[in-house]
Amino acid sequence: MKSKAIILSIVVFLFNSFLLQTQTTEYPKNNGIVSLIIFGILLLFFVLFYLIPIIDILKSKFESGVDKLIWLAVVIFIPILGLLLYIFIGLKQKVKNKE
Repeated sequence: MKSKAIILSIVVFLFNSFLLQTQTTEYPKNNGIVSLIIFGILLLFFVLFYLIPIIDILKSKFESGVDKLIWLAVVIFIPILGLLLYIFIGLKQKVKNKE
């Protein structure tokens, strides 16, 4: 019975030593800043690629106002697929200015 207690105490001691060692390990201090910068750049691209078609829909003229509302709903509620559909289908449906 004493041998089990000794083995258990050794295992607990080694486990605690391992935990203490991993908690005091130094990580690069700029890791958080780099991640934040990458996240910011990705967020900027997402916002730009999401807002540009919405602004284009709002500024463009369609044959009917319902078409404009439908394309707005498609782009807003189905972001990636809606954007692709608008690029391949919706751009052809816009009324072209005759100057």
